[in-house]
Amino acid sequence: MVQPRVRVSKSQLVHGAVMLIPGVLLYAVMKPYQKSDEEKRKVLEEKYGTMIQKSRENREAMQRHFDAMKSGDPAQDARVRNLLKQGKSSLARQHAYHGPDAASAASSTASSRGGDTSK
Repeated sequence: MVQPRVRVSKSQLVHGAVMLIPGVLLYAVMKPYQKSDEEKRKVLEEKYGTMIQKSRENREAMQRHFDAMKSGDPAQDARVRNLLKQGKSSLARQHAYHGPDAASAASSTASSRGGDTSK
């Protein structure tokens, strides 16, 4: 069985060299000056310490919220129901009803509004 020859055109070699050689040189020059992960972490803590702390607190609060939802806590269920009601006395409508009698309900609503019922 004859092995197929791999052909690389001259333009492919030139483009590869033009992109690869400067990239390798830039990496070799910049690598010694890069900071370690610990140094980067220290700089971020110094500059953005309060934001990082707030983010951690928010993440912990959300985790407590979801853990309470999973556990079936009655107080948590009441808070979620209140959120769904959006401050109203009954549950807020989330979406339209698409059941078997939706067409008759839509036509009766349209006719009561004086709209077109021929859909």
